[in-house]
Amino acid sequence: MSVKKEASGRRSVQAEVVVPGTPEEVWQAIATGPGVSSWFVPTEFEESDGRPVAVTPNFGPGMVPRSAVTAWDPPRMFAALGEGWGGSPPIAAETVARETPRWQAWIHECFPMPSETSRSE
Repeated sequence: MSVKKEASGRRSVQAEVVVPGTPEEVWQAIATGPGVSSWFVPTEFEESDGRPVAVTPNFGPGMVPRSAVTAWDPPRMFAALGEGWGGSPPIAAETVARETPRWQAWIHECFPMPSETSRSE
């Protein structure tokens, strides 16, 4: 996983993992509470009218960030925007599942969102 820095100054981190499975199986693993909890940390998806509105991973005491789901396109992509940690700007994340010739690729990209309170370099 590397840090990308765009000409605009925006930085992001992207991880891509290729896993076996159908698009639906990969989607269940990356876009549901039980799926994410099975391989990462305990995670809950809040729903309203049958659609996710927030995702909350539990990294341990004092580390339970809640992020609003900002895009939902199953079984391909979802995005969320959450509060920054330790004075950082808000963090946006986009998770994508795409079909490759033999497997499913899962791409997760995180980047800070500009804010008036963000620190300058």
